Amino acid sequence: MNQVELDTAEEDQNSLRWQEWENYSYVAPKRGDVRKGVIVQVRPDVIVVDIGSKLDAIIPIRELERLSQEELDELYVGNTIQVFILRSTIE
Repeated sequence: MNQVELDTAEEDQNSLRWQEWENYSYVAPKRGDVRKGVIVQVRPDVIVVDIGSKLDAIIPIRELERLSQEELDELYVGNTIQVFILRSTIE
């Protein structure tokens, strides 16, 4: 491969990366948002939910007091749930 071919291949690769970046539309969570996430930890005091982009939602156990036993049984690692954002450290 000569230098011109390398430059063209590199430009094509950079173009693809840019297109991927343009399609990425991350919006930081804010109070009142409802986000879908995956439970990553269930501890005695909190449930940790991955809501994407390296962000975790923390659900204190006291927030779960209103749930039925059937709803509580759905709170296990790996399950997808919806969370309501009360406060964000990003805002």
